[in-house]
Amino acid sequence: MDKLFNKEQQAIYDLCLLSFEATVNPYNNDTPFFREASKSLFRSIISLLLLHEEKMESINNKDEFLKFIESLPKEDPARIQFMGFENLPPFAKSGVIVHFNTTLGLCQKLFSDIKSKEQLEKLEK
Repeated sequence: MDKLFNKEQQAIYDLCLLSFEATVNPYNNDTPFFREASKSLFRSIISLLLLHEEKMESINNKDEFLKFIESLPKEDPARIQFMGFENLPPFAKSGVIVHFNTTLGLCQKLFSDIKSKEQLEKLEK
């Protein structure tokens, strides 16, 4: 698969993922399996924020999110990234999706915070 992100997007993605693993993941105290499932959903949401930021700002719940995913072409890199979560066993998806609104909100806030910091750093240079 081709690279999903440009250099700036990759830096934001990496920072979001590091922060998520360190502090945000609602499954940090749970089994490794659910931590990984949660991380898979997180990666999908962050990818969508990076590649379709404007549209993602209007998404507030699981149904809107899934409808948006389905509207993307099958070859869209963000949709491909989501397939990592979509291909999980049903019990794993259901265990993680319970926290969907929390995860979505955390992703949006984390993404916004990191992006703001990146923009501030550019202005300071």
